Amino acid sequence: VPLPGAVSAVQRFGSMERHVLNFRLAAQADSRVIFSWRNDTRTRSMALTMDVIDPATHETWFAAALENPDRVMVMAEDSPSNGGNFPVAIVRFDVSGEEALVSINMNPAARGRGLAAPSLLGAEQFLTGGHMLTLIAEIKPENIASLRAFERAGYQQVAPASASADTQAETVQYRKRLARRR
Repeated sequence: VPLPGAVSAVQRFGSMERHVLNFRLAAQADSRVIFSWRNDTRTRSMALTMDVIDPATHETWFAAALENPDRVMVMAEDSPSNGGNFPVAIVRFDVSGEEALVSINMNPAARGRGLAAPSLLGAEQFLTGGHMLTLIAEIKPENIASLRAFERAGYQQVAPASASADTQAETVQYRKRLARRR
């Protein structure tokens, strides 16, 4: 059963291979699991910032991220038929004016199950404001799974591989126009 204020993916996507995704805003209680995903070796190899993060640094960042009014962090959880919610991804939107930088971090145990694109789409329901927003994703060209997930979620490649302004890592840029809900 979704938490109050949560959105169920079954409303938008239907059931996918016995997967019904539920979405909710991230909470401080999610910090520990997100920390473990962030330091996963495969995650770090595909991230724009590949350093191992220590627990204290992560806790400080996570608490500040939750308080940041320009950052929306959404948890996607699978409700398998055997009961219980299994966290599959966190989607982060860093909003600045009419644009939002989008990132997704998948639970390593949920990779390869086709849940990244539905996670991206479901998380979009938490963006409000009533006007158009351009969603921007910067993805390493070797991160084929992420490139495909963003494409399945309606993003289009707009720039070939080039150095990211923030990290100098080589990235491919994808964009999507989104009418925000009121």
